[in-house]
Amino acid sequence: MKYLQMAAAALLLTMGACQKDQSTDPTITSNTTPTQTKTKQLVSINYSGLNTSGVKYEYDSKGRIIKVDEGEDVATFVYTGNEVEISEWRVTENREVFKFKGKFNAAGNLVDGTATSNYNQAFVYKQQHTYEYTADGYLSKAAIARDNGDRYEYIYHYKGGHLAQQDVHRNGVLDYAFYWEYGTGNPNKTGFNVYAFVPGNNFLGKKATEMAIKYTLKRPGVNDQVSTFSYTVDAQGYATKQHVIDAQGKKYDVLYEYK
Repeated sequence: MKYLQMAAAALLLTMGACQKDQSTDPTITSNTTPTQTKTKQLVSINYSGLNTSGVKYEYDSKGRIIKVDEGEDVATFVYTGNEVEISEWRVTENREVFKFKGKFNAAGNLVDGTATSNYNQAFVYKQQHTYEYTADGYLSKAAIARDNGDRYEYIYHYKGGHLAQQDVHRNGVLDYAFYWEYGTGNPNKTGFNVYAFVPGNNFLGKKATEMAIKYTLKRPGVNDQVSTFSYTVDAQGYATKQHVIDAQGKKYDVLYEYK
């Protein structure tokens, strides 16, 4: 999965694009995905000025994401009671590359789950996922424990109802941190989160009410990597284009289509 959606687009470009097939990939937090609680449903994302394919979304009658199609990888979602099962299939290799089963709390937020990550066949991991939330419903901590002994923890900090900082720890040591800034006049009507663990997340707590305008990656011993965003919106205030300048100075647009 390319994980090149909204703010995550610049995030991953600065980190070397898709990292799923690397043994050090924590396989969480870099994807931004739509939650359909608004009037319009986001049905596709495409790119102008960036050499990557688009993404298509499908929903059930309750507005829940059931399919994310990126061409090479296709993820499907099955909801049963307070559980969800997610399977990601790599079409080009005709095999399943990620399998997850998790449980929701009474608020409809994911609290735990188990997974098998098989993006790189040389590095197959069993994983235990846990998620914690603030009293007002924002994701405060996510953790993945692998069967090889590695543990990744993601700590989330908020300001004014927006995710302002995310710290990523590997085996108790800070690996890197993300920072977001927000302006005014860019309402998050599309329902984007700036964190997730697989495509199509709509169950990891509240989302920011504004779209991010700046993203900074800080990593010990590495220069800060900064990306900026601006938007074109339609008459109803939904973003139709996100204009990106990434950390390398590359400019491109992310195009959103609704129904």
